[in-house]
Amino acid sequence: MEAMGTPIAAETMPPAVTRRRGHAAPDAIRTALRHALEGRPEGFDLFRILRFLRAARLDATPPAVAEQLLGLQRDGLARVAPDRRWTWIAGSTASAPWPDGADDSPAGPAATGGRRLLAVRGTVALTDGRRHPSPEPHASTVLEHGPDALRRLLPFYRECLIRNESRDTNGNAEGYGKQFLFCRPPGRWWPELGSEGRLRIERAHLPEAFLAGLARRKAEPLVLSYPVHYVRPRSEDMPPFVLPVAAVACGWSLTADALEIVIPTETPRFAADWLKDQRFRGRDTSDLARWTVLEDTEDGKDAPFQDWRSVAERAQIFAAADVRAPIEPARLADALDLSDRTGMYNLLGVFLPSELRFARGAAREIAEIAAWSEHDLSATALAAVFARAADGAEGDRVDAALPAPSAAEPLELGQDQLAALRDALRGPLTVVTGPPGTGKSQVVAAIMAGAALEGRSVLLASRNHKALDAVEERIRALVDDKPLLTRANTDEDSVGFSFERAIESIMARPAASGRRDRLVEALDQIRRLDGLRVAACQRLDEVAAAADALGRIVEEIDTLEAELGAETAGWVLRAPALPDLHRTPWWARLLPRLLARRILMRAVARLRPPPAAAPVDEEHLERWRAVCGKGARLRAALAERDRLEAELRAFDATERPDPAGYAADIRSRSAAALRTLVDALAECEPSDRAELTDLRGEVGLTQKGGAVGAERYRDLWMRAKELIFRHFPLWAVSNLGVSSKIPLIPGLFDILIIDEASQCDIASAIPLLARARSVVVVGDPAQLKHITKVDHAWEADALRAAGLYAAGIGRYSFVANSLFHVAAAAGGRQHLLRDHYRCHPDIADYISDTFYGQRLRPLTAPAAIRPPPGTPPGFHWTSVAGPISAAASGCWSRAEADAVCAHLRTLLLDQGYRGSVGVVTPFVAQADRLRDRLEAEIPAEIRDAVRLTIATAHKFQGDARDLMVFSLCLGPDMPRGARGFVATTPNLVNVAVSRARAVCHVFGNIEFAATCGIGHVQALVARRTRRSADRIGTFDSPWEQRFHDALLGRGVVTVPQLPVAGRRLDLAIVDGGRMIDVEVDGDRWHRDIDGNRKQSDYFRDLQLRSLGWKVLRFWVYELREDMEECVERVVREL
Repeated sequence: MEAMGTPIAAETMPPAVTRRRGHAAPDAIRTALRHALEGRPEGFDLFRILRFLRAARLDATPPAVAEQLLGLQRDGLARVAPDRRWTWIAGSTASAPWPDGADDSPAGPAATGGRRLLAVRGTVALTDGRRHPSPEPHASTVLEHGPDALRRLLPFYRECLIRNESRDTNGNAEGYGKQFLFCRPPGRWWPELGSEGRLRIERAHLPEAFLAGLARRKAEPLVLSYPVHYVRPRSEDMPPFVLPVAAVACGWSLTADALEIVIPTETPRFAADWLKDQRFRGRDTSDLARWTVLEDTEDGKDAPFQDWRSVAERAQIFAAADVRAPIEPARLADALDLSDRTGMYNLLGVFLPSELRFARGAAREIAEIAAWSEHDLSATALAAVFARAADGAEGDRVDAALPAPSAAEPLELGQDQLAALRDALRGPLTVVTGPPGTGKSQVVAAIMAGAALEGRSVLLASRNHKALDAVEERIRALVDDKPLLTRANTDEDSVGFSFERAIESIMARPAASGRRDRLVEALDQIRRLDGLRVAACQRLDEVAAAADALGRIVEEIDTLEAELGAETAGWVLRAPALPDLHRTPWWARLLPRLLARRILMRAVARLRPPPAAAPVDEEHLERWRAVCGKGARLRAALAERDRLEAELRAFDATERPDPAGYAADIRSRSAAALRTLVDALAECEPSDRAELTDLRGEVGLTQKGGAVGAERYRDLWMRAKELIFRHFPLWAVSNLGVSSKIPLIPGLFDILIIDEASQCDIASAIPLLARARSVVVVGDPAQLKHITKVDHAWEADALRAAGLYAAGIGRYSFVANSLFHVAAAAGGRQHLLRDHYRCHPDIADYISDTFYGQRLRPLTAPAAIRPPPGTPPGFHWTSVAGPISAAASGCWSRAEADAVCAHLRTLLLDQGYRGSVGVVTPFVAQADRLRDRLEAEIPAEIRDAVRLTIATAHKFQGDARDLMVFSLCLGPDMPRGARGFVATTPNLVNVAVSRARAVCHVFGNIEFAATCGIGHVQALVARRTRRSADRIGTFDSPWEQRFHDALLGRGVVTVPQLPVAGRRLDLAIVDGGRMIDVEVDGDRWHRDIDGNRKQSDYFRDLQLRSLGWKVLRFWVYELREDMEECVERVVREL
């Protein structure tokens, strides 16, 4: 980092600290330039400036003059015009440098004096009692959800967004007084737990350039750093610079007299660049992690509070060889000598972070939204997401202004997907939970396509460009790669596409040719077919309800017949009428009790009951009461069975409704209509062309019109939106890219879809929600969560300061909750996509059982499974026992790395497997070691052929591989924090395992994993031997067993309750290439895992047929009346 003992070369020093022998001093050149430019308002070019300086007898070279001019420009004192003339900025005052070698900071502007960076004076006031170690919301007040809460939350979310972005806080020595300052308050300046510090710096001590930087950042936090690390690069071409060692973001305010910085009671964080520099020097920073100063995603929970003195002591111990002066926070140094060696110094730094790069537009727009009227806010999706708690059913209302959803879907959809599509096209808030492999991108693409066909506008947003790519690929495939979805920004295209560019694009299009008229006719046909499909599904649901009712009756009949016995049951049915022995006639009440009982028994005797029932005497009256009661229920049940069977016979006698046929027709027509729509979008009506010409001119006039122009700009786009959407109805954008591409208009789009919403923070979604009337929130809280740099302590303080710290505020926590959580809590229509299409059933069953309450239904096509040769699909485990070593973050295992690399060398090099492969592990340190080794051991062309990726689960979100190799890094000697990380992040294991299509091969200590006490890991071990065949061979009803026995008598072997596609087949026949599912209907009450009536047979049969099964259905009455004919039907199929 430095040449020890060698002073830094004069040519590499910053302007304010340079000394050049034989030439004018920089300060003299700077003063002369100021006089020259102030005296000539029209300015000088460089040639005339040099002539002026020579006339003033200043010996200055052109590079020295240019250097000072650039310095004046950086300080905001001078500017250069397009004609290269330099002019002084009116009203600017230059800061005079302090004298070299000053011992104390004078009460004057901060500057560099010679070769020293001098600290400014400051004072600190410490206050007590503001913070509480474990704050709780005040129980006596309850936050009222709704527009008022939203308006008060907006400034809080804006500040969260600003604090959440990582920004550069390093200080180049040339930027002293502009990017950063040193400050020297006397005595104690840092707060303890339960107190707060306020650092005050007089405005007169601050350079103009620093004040200008504050003005540009407005309410963005400053960064306070102590101690600092000074670096003198070896290269003379690089200026020296300063790194914060530990830092805290601080709020601030600027008055006419002073800058006041609020020092929070927050544990200072070791700066990432300083840690990186320490690792570059070969130091293991895991010691600092174990001190728990860092909050690390792989090392457990938030650390306890540590004050500045404790953090500084730990930094001093850790980097003792770098300490160049005693680290004493109460006795701060007053300057940094730039000739000193690289190392740690006892200085307190105030840094202006680099300006917001990603969140600038969103932060600006949240401030604009806060000023909107209640009418504007209520017209947006914000109203549904931030609904009052009492309005939990708010999402159930439908928008009367919108047409009834016709579900014109050009893609094949399952039952859950179709239901989500219908709600998305109508309700203000729809929440779709999409577990891995359940086709959520298919749903999103179908919603967008269906909305476009209905003439609706849709904005798709996600933090993840990969999610946008997946939807775009599906939509492009529907329209033969023609443009339908407009990508406002992509990973590759920094320019993107905006509403302004849309104007130019539309005006360049040819005249219309009547395609839109044909589109209207096609949509009418689709709506008619969808109505027929709905009616057919309703009819099938009615039949299914009748079948379920019949099932209940048949179960009741079987139970009653078993309890009565065959002989007694036969007598019950033959008897003309059964006496009601429970109701005593009025006249019998007048007789003695024994006589009355004798009379009742004579009524039974006249019916000649079988001897097996019970003796016919007074002593067995209660027995006969039970027999007659059950007999009456049996007769009623048989009558109800006959009625239901008659209803089902009548249904079978008519043409069976075919929703599948309607659905196929709708898909075909919708796809054709979508292609017609794309062609129509590429045309421009003459009236549109005239309106666009006006729009283009007005947009240019309003963009530079200040506040009035901004209001006019908004009104302009509000009127012109229908014109834009008539040609560009579907848009996609990243969350933080929307501000520069799409105007901020309340309710601009009909529908907003936010994909991967469980990874999306609340704040960055606010500008998106403001641009739409309704929202579809798609995500999965059981997968990756949103990541934030904001901590709970700061959040609690900020909410308290805003008067929002009350019961009910937890719902809106930026740190704890994602947008998905907030939307799900607001009500709306909720949909879980249960049909799983990615993984082998054994893998899918683990995911379903462990993370989704056994609610997923695996429908993976066998053709999609591509395991390595000789390896059965499903779970495999290679037990590896070895030391688990602590790393700077998390841990790593050399033994597991050896085993994984050996396995992949065999698989890829020796066996030539070319399916796709991923290697996943919970810890970055293990991923780095595996990546380094596999890149060295597996040739690049093979790695590319198998798409080999080695990473933590975060890199695999939205991706999949045929084979996933999972290095678990779990053992008895692993660091406690790393174990806690695995235990508390089941979502990462969910993501890791669910990427595997065919095989998930786990490498780890199986003996420890089996008893580790981590539920999702122990379930993973259990999957090594467990399969889903527990109930195979059992029967769910007597009629299934009778049919099975009859088929077996004809040589047909059936497997009862075979699990397929997330359900169990009544009787399965697998005969060579033939697979037949024999279903017995009307023999039992069908319930799914949620206790609801099972999915419609229509959808079940469709799914089974897609997997190659033939479905044969038999009513119980068919089996009862003609078992032989039913057996013949099955035999004929074989």
